[in-house]
Amino acid sequence: MPSSASNSNINTAAPFITDFRFLNPNHNVQPIPPLHLPTTSTTYGLELHLAYEPLRSSHYNVILIRFITHHGFDIHVYSLETGCWTHLGIISFLPAQETTFQYDGVYCNGAVYWYCRDLESVYFDVGNRYLKSYLMPWCPIRYSKVSYFGESGGHLHMILQQHLNVLLFDIFELKEDSSEWLVRFHVDLWELFNLPLFSPTE
Repeated sequence: MPSSASNSNINTAAPFITDFRFLNPNHNVQPIPPLHLPTTSTTYGLELHLAYEPLRSSHYNVILIRFITHHGFDIHVYSLETGCWTHLGIISFLPAQETTFQYDGVYCNGAVYWYCRDLESVYFDVGNRYLKSYLMPWCPIRYSKVSYFGESGGHLHMILQQHLNVLLFDIFELKEDSSEWLVRFHVDLWELFNLPLFSPTE
C-alpha cells in the first residue's frame, strides 16, 4: 500500500547528514549515502519524506526539503534505483511559509501532498521531480478542524469538521489532476440521535 513518512526534527546545524536508514523487512537495513548540506543561518528546518509503493516497485524515493527564510524551498531527492541524491535547486516561485510542512505529508498516486489551513498548499510530484501549489478547501468561517487527511482507494481525501456543529462533516476528494476538491459527502451525525431506540421484541 502507498506510504509516506515525515520527520521535521532534523538538526540543521550539522553540515553533513550521515545516518539516514530505511528499514525494509524484506531487505534488512538499507543505508542512504551522506548528503552535504551547507550550514546557513537562514535555514528554518528540514523535512524528510518517504515515497514508497511496494505493490508497484521495490524502489523508494526520499524527499528532503529545507525551508530557507525569504528564499523558498531547497529540495533534494534520493532514489534507491539510482543510488544517489539529486539536487533540484531552490523553488522560490511558491509561497514559502514556515507552516507549509507543519503536518505530515501523504503519498498518493505518485506525489506527496501536504495540507495547511490556508488557501493553498503544495505537493511534490516524485516521478517528474517538481513542487507545485494546489488549492485547499479550507474556509475558517465554515470549518474548525481537519479531521482526516489521507489516501483511500487511490484518491486523496480530506474531512473537515464544520465550525458551528461538531457533528457535521464535509468529505472532500481531490481530482486526479489536483485542480480542485470535490465534495463527496455531507455527514450529519446528529441523525444518529434521532433514530428510535432499539427495543428487543418480546
